[in-house]
Amino acid sequence: MGKKDALAANPVDAFRKKQRKREVEKHKKERKANKDIADMREDPQKAKEVLKRYRKDNELGRVDPKLWARIQEVALSLERPDPSPSPPPSLIIRHSLASPDPSPSPSPVAPSSAIP
Repeated sequence: MGKKDALAANPVDAFRKKQRKREVEKHKKERKANKDIADMREDPQKAKEVLKRYRKDNELGRVDPKLWARIQEVALSLERPDPSPSPPPSLIIRHSLASPDPSPSPSPVAPSSAIP
């Protein structure tokens, strides 16, 4: 048995290999984008740099539209100030615990056996 000739490879295998290579490249880009988005949320200075780079790539048509939408969403949330900081969960008082039960309590009734 001799070695298989690289040029005489099965066309189906060659197609699958190309497909897998494209898939790996796509996932690599997605992981990098997810990491960039996480960095944007952590560090405002780095967010400006990442956003600038993605804007440049978007103008050149190198950014996936779905990814660009996510980046824009994160950028808008970073630019917008928080309207009102929410209190810590330990300070939140639920309405049902803060006010008495609005339903009327039943009036006490004497048992029928107690009547002479």
